[in-house]
Amino acid sequence: MRALRDSWIAVDQGLSSLTNFLVPFSAAMVLEIEQLGRLLTIAALGGTATLLIRAAVGEAHLATQAGIDSSGKAGGEDDATNEPSLCGLGALAGTASAVVVLLIGIGLGHLDGASILIVAALPFVGMLETRRFLYLRREPRAAAMLDLLWLATTAVAAGIGIATSSAEWSIVGWSAGAAVVAFLPVGRGFAAQISPPLEAWHRIRDRAKPLLAETAISKGWGQLILLLSALLLTSQAYGELRLAYLVFSPLNVLAPIVGLYVYNSEKSRSSLVMRLSILTASLWVFPAALAVLAIPGTPRPFAPFGALLIVLSVRYCLVFASGAVGAALKVKGRGWAHARAELVGAGVAAATSLSGAAIWREPLVFLLAHAVGGAVSLMLSRSANGPEPGTGPDSNDRLSR
Repeated sequence: MRALRDSWIAVDQGLSSLTNFLVPFSAAMVLEIEQLGRLLTIAALGGTATLLIRAAVGEAHLATQAGIDSSGKAGGEDDATNEPSLCGLGALAGTASAVVVLLIGIGLGHLDGASILIVAALPFVGMLETRRFLYLRREPRAAAMLDLLWLATTAVAAGIGIATSSAEWSIVGWSAGAAVVAFLPVGRGFAAQISPPLEAWHRIRDRAKPLLAETAISKGWGQLILLLSALLLTSQAYGELRLAYLVFSPLNVLAPIVGLYVYNSEKSRSSLVMRLSILTASLWVFPAALAVLAIPGTPRPFAPFGALLIVLSVRYCLVFASGAVGAALKVKGRGWAHARAELVGAGVAAATSLSGAAIWREPLVFLLAHAVGGAVSLMLSRSANGPEPGTGPDSNDRLSR
């Protein structure tokens, strides 16, 4: 039974990742590299907003269910929240995120028709992501069915978009699919689907605040570095940097799976998945290179772009290792320790990217800065987590007594 449940979790994460990959990949097939860079900026900001919603609503709910508060004490609450109010909170957070992303897009001058469609879908995505995260723990098969329908609508629209050379089609399918699927499972009317979100917020806010802050630091600093690169790089170079991240985006499916195993106190499984994730990231350079070569307008010569993919592979290895350690710290009620480590890593990455860009304004500089910052964050997080029981320097002495 456990194996079947785990399989549905993996299937759901795969479907979700494929859905979010199809939209930008189909756009890459029809857009020039400069246009693609602008669109992927808005898409990445929307993705970061989704991660923040997941932390503030979904993860806070799981921490409440597990009876873990921000100081690591057991609370023992079983029925702390309910789905309608949580979905309302997710929709409200998605609306706030849409406003923020819209303002950033206006400031950068990156808004067009396709980008506005992504922004308009964020309230529905916030609601859908909340339901998915709840179902992953309770009914992973239901979560997979939701994502399968969302993938189907997106895939059909993406196919039409590629055939008609229109990037907007795939985004319309993605947005409409999110809106439909967000309301689909209830069938009890709008009022039963969303109840006042403040009810949920009051119950989970003590857990939500540190989780939200930690996620904002750990996930947000990477986007800040990329936004900084948009100001310092040419449109062509920035588009190449975003394209490199795009072909690695399917790997994002692995990080939540590791976290779910950690939350469920399945240490051996989370360790195995983390190692497999790192191996996958190491080998992903090859399919990523093939995907880029299949896209019209691939950067020429390819060798410098291939260097971007190699460095990004290292970056993802660090992300998976750091994510597993960070999840373990959250379970111990020490999420702030991981946040501080990420904050130091962000500072190192920012300093590295700014100093490097002053000398050599190339995409590789920013990816190297990402990797250096990630390595610093991982080392600090592992130090905060401490050695595992029985693995300390004097463990053999204790065992022999």
